[in-house]
Amino acid sequence: MKVALLMGGRSSEREISLRTGRGIAQALRNLGHEVLAVDAANGRLLPAGEEETAALPAAAVSRLPASSTSAIAQAEAINQAEVVLIALHGGAGEDGTIQALLELAGKPYTGSGVLASALAMNKAVAKRLFVAEGIPTPKWRLVRRGEPVGDVDTEALGGYPLVVKPNAEGSTVGLTIVTRPADLPEALELAGRYGAEVLIEQFIPGRELTVAVLGDRARLRIEVHRRQERVLLPGRPAGAARGAHPRPGAASGPRAGLPRREPRRRASQPQAGALPARGQHDSRDDPDHPGADGGKGGGHVL
Repeated sequence: MKVALLMGGRSSEREISLRTGRGIAQALRNLGHEVLAVDAANGRLLPAGEEETAALPAAAVSRLPASSTSAIAQAEAINQAEVVLIALHGGAGEDGTIQALLELAGKPYTGSGVLASALAMNKAVAKRLFVAEGIPTPKWRLVRRGEPVGDVDTEALGGYPLVVKPNAEGSTVGLTIVTRPADLPEALELAGRYGAEVLIEQFIPGRELTVAVLGDRARLRIEVHRRQERVLLPGRPAGAARGAHPRPGAASGPRAGLPRREPRRRASQPQAGALPARGQHDSRDDPDHPGADGGKGGGHVL
């Protein structure tokens, strides 16, 4: 099969996407597929085996006009391909923009469609949908960049620690776990660099799970152990991280020392009434935390 592989792009996660794309391209070629790797930032075809090294550096991409992304709809590699595999992280690759371009080009592609992508990337909108469907989600407050800190009622969110993050970024880009009021302005400023809207969210301690969902079935469940988290702590310099250099593979931060156990089914199986999107679902498993309906919650959608 002739596969167009979209990688790179213009988001803050460009370098990770290039690394992902390189691995996927090699795996597909090993399986006998013809792979055409395309940089989603400008529609440029990347040479086989050199996808990551031949791509433009992030600094050069930042100088490209925003309209350059639309070039992928007319790229020869896209037109030749039987299917487009999206290996993009964050930004236009996950918010429905790339999906819309491929729809206009009439090309089948992997992953969620335009609407599901747009709804999922906007965390506040996604959380409103969860609440409407009775799916547990941590308390939150959406603020505008530059909004006075005094306007935020942290007690209504359960008090400190709090999670502060951009409302429409992928992964943990711009995310801070804030443990005291004095550090909230810095966390808001950091998150505001990545967008006009910032989400302040109740911190849920527990095990972090990521679940791949295909159609309406959970296909893969992985527990995440981070080696470093940005946690603002009293008595440490701003930006100091808890567990900055633990041994490789060790858990760190709020999840350190938690016993390993089989994930609860509720945390890893699609919920009734949930969006029929295909993609990745992140959750915390905390059986003692009350759900949105006041009952006991298991998998809490983040």
